[in-house]
Amino acid sequence: MPAPRWRRHVRYCAAEPAWWSDTPREAFKGAPAARTERLLHSLGLQPDVLDRAVAALSTGERQRLALARALLDEPTAALDPQAAALAEELIKYQTLAGRCVVLVSHDRGQIERLAHARLQLSKPAAASAATVAAP
Repeated sequence: MPAPRWRRHVRYCAAEPAWWSDTPREAFKGAPAARTERLLHSLGLQPDVLDRAVAALSTGERQRLALARALLDEPTAALDPQAAALAEELIKYQTLAGRCVVLVSHDRGQIERLAHARLQLSKPAAASAATVAAP
């Protein structure tokens, strides 16, 4: 599958998001402006953050922008409690809207709050298979 097609079907947000432009705006190019603004607002960000230099953004701002850009792998690791709560609300909304959200987290409390099912990976030396369970 060509990369652009794959990216239309799969969203991934790394704990340390990568940016390939000087400002985040390029990553949101083509997205409906109103939807982008709603996502930013739901994460406590103003639309002007898209035009700031990535290098000048805080870790939390970059993380929240990556979450808005993608939705999700350890989406709240670098966030303060208030921003983490906003991100969790956005994740809950996505699931209530019927979207499948894949969340990778080491935070058991967060998994219990957000997951309908979970895949738990075991340490390689302890087991050779993962377990799937409802929380």
